[in-house]
Amino acid sequence: MKNTKNILEILSLLIVLILLCFAIFLDLNKKDKDKFDINNDINDAQIEFFKENFDDKIQYYDWENYRNDKYKFGIQIPKEWVTKEYENNIYFGPQNSFSGGGFWGVSVYKISESKKINEIISSTGMQFGDRKEQIININSFVKKIIVTTEEKSDWFSEKYIIYSKDYIYILGNGAIKNNKFEMFFGSFGII
Repeated sequence: MKNTKNILEILSLLIVLILLCFAIFLDLNKKDKDKFDINNDINDAQIEFFKENFDDKIQYYDWENYRNDKYKFGIQIPKEWVTKEYENNIYFGPQNSFSGGGFWGVSVYKISESKKINEIISSTGMQFGDRKEQIININSFVKKIIVTTEEKSDWFSEKYIIYSKDYIYILGNGAIKNNKFEMFFGSFGII
């Protein structure tokens, strides 16, 4: 009788361990699905969303066009803002905002550097112990990432990741919530 009881306890423990391992596997599998998996077969129809003639986009009243022929994109920014370029990063903001890197930015990566994107996303807000990340798939080539924390309630990172045939563009809000950032994103065009 004692042997039967020991065997049942061992079997119960084994079943619990198997279920725990299965739950961990499912959670890890879900996290892997949230990571970006670039589709190298992006076609012209997919990027037509951004491929409107940039110069023909609706012009915001007090904004002006910024055009970057090197990285093949254009975007609108408030007229009084300045632009600073550093390597593959283009920063936009009032002149006095550049001690912290500007208000908003566009970082550009070659399509072959797509593995860096997951590192960038996972490092955003890592200084906070209660970091919360939300990934929103807008479509097959645009994702929106929001990272927040309760430790600093006014810290709000919003990024759009846009895939084209040649580049991956990351539009970031500098972790400052601003409703006009949606206009910034909406004015983005591939040229």
